[in-house]
Amino acid sequence: MIKKIIASLAISTCILSANNTAEINVNNNTLGLEIDYGINELYDLDNNSIYSLSLSYLSSEDTKGTESTDRILNLGFKIMNPYTNDSGFSLGLGINTVWVNNYSKTFFAIPLSIFADYSISDKLSLNTNLSYSPKILSYSGAENYQELTSKLNYKVIDNGFIYVGYRNIKTTYENVKESIKFDDSIYLGYKVKF
Repeated sequence: MIKKIIASLAISTCILSANNTAEINVNNNTLGLEIDYGINELYDLDNNSIYSLSLSYLSSEDTKGTESTDRILNLGFKIMNPYTNDSGFSLGLGINTVWVNNYSKTFFAIPLSIFADYSISDKLSLNTNLSYSPKILSYSGAENYQELTSKLNYKVIDNGFIYVGYRNIKTTYENVKESIKFDDSIYLGYKVKF
């Protein structure tokens, strides 16, 4: 049910506005959906930076024989400089709210994020995102949240990209000695710009 709601929300959001992105990515046991909604034109903001809201959903099936499904729902705000220098390198900052269901307790965190984009050529680009929430920004049984994602994008059509990515997400709960690896894998995806 939640997958249908997220997919419907993704499609309707992308149709309503221009200069947004929608993407889907998969591997053997995960499904990821993500939407970036640009708000520069909506609020008549300065074009020196790109302001956007993002919504992402990640579902991971357990490969150990149990029937559990782990989920992450992430709502965020980010600011990207279009280009920091002439080499096609840009940086950005963001803040997210993350709800995780992969343990017996509720997990809620507000990680801070750093984004880096590098345009290697007209068709090839690299995106990296690092998010971290220390104990002070982790609630409801959460100790901390860590996420690292990297994607190598290849432009196949004017507004369409295929990519290969790597994702490492760890959650740490209060009174639990070891971090739980939510995901540590390579995945394939497709991204469309509207």
